[in-house]
Amino acid sequence: MSVRGRDATDLLQNVSTQDMGIFDKEETRAAVYTGFLSVKGKILFDAIITKPKLASQTSEDMEYWVDLHEDDIEPLKKHLRRYAMRKNVQIEDISHVIKSFSIQTMDGVVEDEGHFFKDL
Repeated sequence: MSVRGRDATDLLQNVSTQDMGIFDKEETRAAVYTGFLSVKGKILFDAIITKPKLASQTSEDMEYWVDLHEDDIEPLKKHLRRYAMRKNVQIEDISHVIKSFSIQTMDGVVEDEGHFFKDL
Protein backbone atom coordinates (compact mmCIF):
# COMPACT_ATOMS: atom_id res chain seq x y z
CA MET A 1 0.00 0.00 0.00
CA SER A 2 1.18 3.52 -0.73
CA VAL A 3 0.47 6.55 1.49
CA ARG A 4 1.47 9.65 -0.42
CA GLY A 5 1.04 13.39 -0.14
CA ARG A 6 2.00 16.50 1.79
CA ASP A 7 0.35 15.22 5.01
CA ALA A 8 1.40 11.54 4.70
CA THR A 9 4.02 11.78 7.46
CA ASP A 10 1.57 13.46 9.86
CA LEU A 11 -1.15 10.91 9.14
CA LEU A 12 1.13 7.93 9.78
CA GLN A 13 2.56 9.62 12.88
CA ASN A 14 -0.92 10.03 14.33
CA VAL A 15 -2.30 6.54 13.66
CA SER A 16 0.73 4.26 14.11
CA THR A 17 2.87 3.26 17.07
CA GLN A 18 6.10 4.36 15.37
CA ASP A 19 7.75 7.78 15.44
CA MET A 20 7.84 8.72 11.75
CA GLY A 21 10.63 11.21 12.46
CA ILE A 22 12.95 8.20 12.59
CA PHE A 23 13.29 8.41 8.80
CA ASP A 24 14.75 11.93 9.10
CA LYS A 25 17.53 11.04 11.56
CA GLU A 26 21.21 10.76 10.67
CA GLU A 27 21.34 6.97 10.88
CA THR A 28 19.08 6.21 7.93
CA ARG A 29 16.55 3.49 8.61
CA ALA A 30 15.38 1.42 5.68
CA ALA A 31 12.16 0.24 7.32
CA VAL A 32 10.36 0.21 10.67
CA TYR A 33 7.89 -2.19 12.24
CA THR A 34 4.70 -0.57 13.50
CA GLY A 35 1.17 -1.20 14.63
CA PHE A 36 -2.00 0.67 13.72
CA LEU A 37 -4.29 1.38 16.65
CA SER A 38 -8.02 1.67 17.22
CA VAL A 39 -9.51 4.68 18.99
CA LYS A 40 -9.33 2.71 22.24
CA GLY A 41 -5.64 1.90 21.73
CA LYS A 42 -5.96 -1.71 20.61
CA ILE A 43 -3.68 -2.92 17.83
CA LEU A 44 -5.74 -3.52 14.68
CA PHE A 45 -2.94 -4.16 12.17
CA ASP A 46 0.81 -4.66 12.21
CA ALA A 47 2.96 -3.65 9.28
CA ILE A 48 6.35 -2.59 8.05
CA ILE A 49 6.69 0.99 6.79
CA THR A 50 9.43 2.05 4.44
CA LYS A 51 10.21 5.40 2.87
CA PRO A 52 11.45 4.64 -0.65
CA LYS A 53 13.98 6.97 -2.22
CA LEU A 54 12.13 8.08 -5.31
CA ALA A 55 13.55 10.56 -7.81
CA SER A 56 10.45 12.76 -7.86
CA GLN A 57 9.85 12.74 -4.09
CA THR A 58 9.67 16.13 -2.39
CA SER A 59 8.34 17.32 0.96
CA GLU A 60 5.14 18.29 -0.86
CA ASP A 61 4.73 14.79 -2.28
CA MET A 62 6.16 12.42 0.35
CA GLU A 63 5.50 8.71 -0.17
CA TYR A 64 5.62 5.75 2.20
CA TRP A 65 5.06 2.09 1.42
CA VAL A 66 3.20 -0.01 3.97
CA ASP A 67 3.80 -3.76 3.80
CA LEU A 68 1.08 -5.84 5.44
CA HIS A 69 -0.90 -9.00 4.93
CA GLU A 70 -3.07 -8.92 1.79
CA ASP A 71 -6.26 -9.53 3.82
CA ASP A 72 -5.59 -6.35 5.82
CA ILE A 73 -5.12 -3.97 2.87
CA GLU A 74 -8.75 -2.91 2.40
CA PRO A 75 -9.55 -2.66 6.15
CA LEU A 76 -6.41 -0.55 6.72
CA LYS A 77 -7.27 1.73 3.77
CA LYS A 78 -10.71 2.27 5.29
CA HIS A 79 -9.17 2.91 8.73
CA LEU A 80 -6.67 5.45 7.37
CA ARG A 81 -9.30 7.26 5.33
CA ARG A 82 -11.22 8.01 8.54
CA TYR A 83 -8.26 10.07 9.74
CA ALA A 84 -7.29 11.51 6.35
CA MET A 85 -10.28 13.83 6.03
CA ARG A 86 -9.19 17.33 4.97
CA LYS A 87 -5.59 16.15 4.56
CA ASN A 88 -3.54 16.10 1.39
CA VAL A 89 -3.05 12.30 1.32
CA GLN A 90 -3.64 9.61 -1.29
CA ILE A 91 -3.99 6.04 0.00
CA GLU A 92 -3.61 3.45 -2.72
CA ASP A 93 -3.20 -0.30 -3.01
CA ILE A 94 -0.05 -0.84 -5.09
CA SER A 95 0.14 -4.62 -4.69
CA HIS A 96 -0.70 -5.02 -8.39
CA VAL A 97 2.43 -2.98 -9.24
CA ILE A 98 4.88 -4.17 -6.57
CA LYS A 99 4.69 -7.82 -5.55
CA SER A 100 7.80 -7.80 -3.39
CA PHE A 101 10.60 -5.38 -2.74
CA SER A 102 14.02 -5.48 -1.14
CA ILE A 103 15.18 -3.08 1.53
CA GLN A 104 18.88 -2.35 1.55
CA THR A 105 20.91 0.05 3.65
CA MET A 106 23.63 2.31 2.30
CA ASP A 107 26.17 -0.29 3.53
CA GLY A 108 24.55 -3.01 1.44
CA VAL A 109 23.82 -6.54 2.54
CA VAL A 110 26.51 -8.09 4.72
CA GLU A 111 27.11 -11.75 3.88
CA ASP A 112 30.22 -12.57 5.97
CA GLU A 113 28.89 -15.92 7.15
CA GLY A 114 27.72 -17.37 3.87
CA HIS A 115 24.10 -17.46 2.83
CA PHE A 116 21.96 -14.47 3.85
CA PHE A 117 19.24 -16.69 5.35
CA LYS A 118 20.74 -18.79 8.13
CA ASP A 119 19.36 -22.17 9.22
CA LEU A 120 17.40 -22.15 12.48
